[in-house]
Amino acid sequence: MKKLKRLAAVLSSLAIAILFTVPTFAQEGSYSITINNTNANHPYTAYQIFRGDISDGAEDGTTSTSTYVLANIKWGSGVQNTGSLIAALKAKEGFASLTDQSTAADVAKLLDSAADLETFLTFLSGDPGYLSGTTSGTVTPEAEADSCTIELAEAGYYLVTDSLADSENFYNDFVS
Repeated sequence: MKKLKRLAAVLSSLAIAILFTVPTFAQEGSYSITINNTNANHPYTAYQIFRGDISDGAEDGTTSTSTYVLANIKWGSGVQNTGSLIAALKAKEGFASLTDQSTAADVAKLLDSAADLETFLTFLSGDPGYLSGTTSGTVTPEAEADSCTIELAEAGYYLVTDSLADSENFYNDFVS
């Protein structure tokens, strides 16, 4: 049952990532993340991966005010060891164009497929630990809920983890 829950969580995360309808993107004025289908007593923690300025996409050739993008992308407070992160990513398929001088914006541009996004998220959360101890917010629902919200201080792209630790297991699932 636990494996089925984990598989369902990973598959739903990948489906959302493919569509890039990311509730992990804090839109202008809202600065919050809504997490759907939450579990009771699971701590959901947000890490800011990229920070920047909210844009309506006009510099990208679009003028729709319903489409917001993150511009002037920089590393967020939730990421550490960016030099070694980039060095490790360069060896992975889909990231070969990165150089030692690559920026957060360069990495973000390469995250256009689910496989690349999954590789990136695995590196961030795995050993040797590219996630910093700096979190942007945490919420722990007391009961099963359709959704819960993490309030954020600034716009950006966020990784939300669901951490559950007990005597038998420990895991992080990416929440979309």
